Amino acid sequence: MNKRLKLLISTMVIVITLASLVSISYLEATDFFNKNVLGRWVIDENSQFTIKFTHSVMLTPVYEVYEFNEDNEILLVETTFYSYGAGLPETTEYDFEMTNNSFRIYNISKIIDPLVYRTGATIGNTTLIINEEEIPFLEFSDGGTPVHLVKRKRPLSVFILEEVILWISKTMKF
Repeated sequence: MNKRLKLLISTMVIVITLASLVSISYLEATDFFNKNVLGRWVIDENSQFTIKFTHSVMLTPVYEVYEFNEDNEILLVETTFYSYGAGLPETTEYDFEMTNNSFRIYNISKIIDPLVYRTGATIGNTTLIINEEEIPFLEFSDGGTPVHLVKRKRPLSVFILEEVILWISKTMKF
């Protein structure tokens, strides 16, 4: 073997080894029934994400903020809504504040397992807010799909391989 080929192979072995040693955390969305992966978003260990949707009766926005505990379980930590009505709390055991236009319940820290939202086909406008980016559920799932959200942690090499396989399967429509 010539020197360039040996250097290339050595470099690839080092990169693959390092990628196997480094873990990456991500939020994964799957179809709750068939378990197909719908999307993945890299997250920091201590990050939060928000689900925004339009309340089906009051037609006002609702924001639910989540974070992860040390066991990677998803915790509801805060809810903000903009009107009273069917399905919205009127009393709570958690901390509560009212502003001029909203109601905020916080310091909840309640484990939600499983965390499933149904993609709104018309008025729900369900949106994932993560890493300061808003991602409508309709960008990664069809209306009516039950979307299961879970935190995963994998070696970087496995994550990259899974992402390539996911991209190929979506591109080729397997």
